[in-house]
Amino acid sequence: MKILLRNARLLDATYEYEKQDVLIKDEEIIAVADTIDQEADQVLDLTGYTVMPGFINAHIHVTMGDGPFREDVLRGFAEKGVCMVRDMGYSCKTDVVEYYSWLRDHSSADYTQVVSVGRFVACPGGYGAGHGEDTTGVLITTPEEAKAAVRAQVRSGSKAIKIGLGAMSKIGRASCRERV
Repeated sequence: MKILLRNARLLDATYEYEKQDVLIKDEEIIAVADTIDQEADQVLDLTGYTVMPGFINAHIHVTMGDGPFREDVLRGFAEKGVCMVRDMGYSCKTDVVEYYSWLRDHSSADYTQVVSVGRFVACPGGYGAGHGEDTTGVLITTPEEAKAAVRAQVRSGSKAIKIGLGAMSKIGRASCRERV
């Protein structure tokens, strides 16, 4: 059975599209375009409605500690209809280049898509800062270091930034007054 959804706002893991046509055959999306001119068993006008091809989990951690990346978790999410997860700070000491390489290698249809914030950007005493050598975030102590850390995260591939500021830290108070 073919179903044609016309004029839908389509929201997927990375983009929002206005007025898209979506063609579904036997419960699988087979085409998405501005206009689809194909016969269908059923045509629905979805003007004003949003179509999401799967669920989104907005807060996970792909890895914790020094353990391996959780390939089984990404596959499990995909099998259960979760099309995108947001990794809210990978919490291990693995090199950032290796991390993003692993994400690229696991970006097929077999895995849910990962939108990552990369490493935590944290001040001493802030969330994600750890202690001494246990720090998994990018430790910052000045607004200038915060700016540099955010820029480095964006250059490495982060789609968002997670900042852990301690309520009583000097940088936390300074950041309330100065935009980083």
